[in-house]
Amino acid sequence: MSVKHRLTGQSHRVAAALCVLGAAANFGALAQTNDEAALAEIYGNAEMVSIATGNAQPLRQSPAIASVVTAEDMAAIGATELNEVLETIPGLHVGVSGVGYKPIFSIRGIHTQSNPQVLVLINGIPIKNVFDGSLGSSWGRMPVTGIARIEVIRGPGSALYGADAFAGVVNVITKTAADVRGLDVGARAGSFHRNDQYLQWGGELGVFDSYFYVEHNRGDGPSRTITADAQTALDAGLGTTASLAPGPVSLSLHNTEARADISRGYWRLRGGFQEINDGGVGSGVAQALDPKGRGDGRRLSADLSYDNASFTKNLGLNGALSYYNVENLARLTLFPPGAFGTVFPGGFPDGVIGNPDVYERHYRGELSALYTGIDKHRLRLGGGYRKEDLYKVEESRNYNLVTLPIIGTIPSPLGGLVDFTDIAAFVREENRTIAYAFAQDEWNFRRDWMLTAGLRLDDYSDFGTTLNPRLALVWQTSYALTTKLLYGRAFRAPSFSELYNVNNPAALGNPSLDPETIDT
Repeated sequence: MSVKHRLTGQSHRVAAALCVLGAAANFGALAQTNDEAALAEIYGNAEMVSIATGNAQPLRQSPAIASVVTAEDMAAIGATELNEVLETIPGLHVGVSGVGYKPIFSIRGIHTQSNPQVLVLINGIPIKNVFDGSLGSSWGRMPVTGIARIEVIRGPGSALYGADAFAGVVNVITKTAADVRGLDVGARAGSFHRNDQYLQWGGELGVFDSYFYVEHNRGDGPSRTITADAQTALDAGLGTTASLAPGPVSLSLHNTEARADISRGYWRLRGGFQEINDGGVGSGVAQALDPKGRGDGRRLSADLSYDNASFTKNLGLNGALSYYNVENLARLTLFPPGAFGTVFPGGFPDGVIGNPDVYERHYRGELSALYTGIDKHRLRLGGGYRKEDLYKVEESRNYNLVTLPIIGTIPSPLGGLVDFTDIAAFVREENRTIAYAFAQDEWNFRRDWMLTAGLRLDDYSDFGTTLNPRLALVWQTSYALTTKLLYGRAFRAPSFSELYNVNNPAALGNPSLDPETIDT
């Protein structure tokens, strides 16, 4: 059930917009021709995509296997959050991780539990956590209310986007004042105590085009029951009765999302905030039911961009500076009260408790130029610098791991919570810097034929350099058929948990790891 109220301001551009709509309707009544395709390339339409090369071009002519979903598409399928939209894209499967039931975006079957093989961008800026390569506990449902369109490429994209563009890239493009005119207020309610409220406004504030959006989502998640969990197996082996199974999966989530977009001329300033409170931990971090465990988090982002397609004759220039801060906080009961009671009688009256917190800061700057002064070529050159800083790790727990004969490695009680932040936290505080440069040429060497070649060099402070090429030959065989021959290499940089995990009950790190690579 939904309720919506809209107040739309008038604009002096209404007449021009009606003329454009009328012209579009007339074109739609005619048979589609190559001339019409050329007009679409000049003026743009819903089938334009920029994620494949950084330049807007018709979807069927892009040098990648790409998909575009617009706000109108999202409304048509009734989607309310990003995951529901991505489920509709061919070749992309949305699953959930075993830990916390966080979303896994699997492209062509390539994924792991933390899902670092798919690069997720918001307005072209990466939002992956450097801790484990995932979207983190501060990643909520991302409601679609503030999303203008989503672009997806399936296949390697490191020649343009660098690390983690391994199996594919998802770019979420948020709304601007051009997408919303006036005030739009709405509310939704549904099963499992789901309720959403949102407000968005777009218009002019003085000389600035401005857009503001805020939404709050709350829900308990689907009712699912676990009949047996990890503690069930421990009970059978140790003679205890601590398991909470059969019992419900913990899927509650309170999500607040806010965004602002302010622009004038070639300049645009964006800000974003996302907060997760009382996020359920699914079937439990240790696969033992944990109804009390919670994952909380906050994500704060800002970026300033400049985009001038006519900076000088035959030269376009764009650049961006961005920052985001991520806090992932967890309050976990790894095993329930009474666990390991026959080994340590009375040792865990409140359960096996672990509270790991991770704080990250990311800085990024990039500048690129598009040169069109060579006949039939579009040459893009660019470079940038990033810093990924895992600047604070905090941990408290009421156990140490011990290895016993026959039983193996199990938690040993400490008698209460102990702060291990400055003693032996579960991962080291580290940072990395990345300097990179890229070049790409789009050569329309013959009518209906386009050859795209690109190369990117990334220099990492912690494991050195990596070089990733791409090559794409696209033949517009007919208006209804496009033939593409594609090659690309991609890489995934090791996450900090893979490199620097210490005193960790899940896995230890290996500082000697090299990047994961793929050729497609």
